[in-house]
Amino acid sequence: MATRSNIAIRNDDGTYDQVYVHRDGYPSYMMPMLTNNYNTRDRARELINLGSLSIINARVKPDDNEDHDWDHSLRDVTLAHHRDRGSELHIEKNLAEPEYDNDYLYKFDDQWYWFDDGIGEWKTTY
Repeated sequence: MATRSNIAIRNDDGTYDQVYVHRDGYPSYMMPMLTNNYNTRDRARELINLGSLSIINARVKPDDNEDHDWDHSLRDVTLAHHRDRGSELHIEKNLAEPEYDNDYLYKFDDQWYWFDDGIGEWKTTY
């Protein structure tokens, strides 16, 4: 069973772009992964621009000399539905607020936050 999540980034106009992440969406995995590897606006945007994701790993893409696809993925490379499986690119754009429609929700707004549904607020630690 997957722990599904969404990740979003705040745009300059205050709206959000958001993508789905299928696996390992729990905060004890996602917050260290996001804060250690995707902790700048450019890095977070690079991740969002991949569209829907199977899992987020330390690297957003393989090196030029590495083979990586859906059936033969590198363990430390993010697995993307569009790039690695050939699915349609799916990014929800210009949302007024990030949408909480899976197990967990994360947003980048100069740092990473996750939404704790149990207490109804955004947190920076887990």
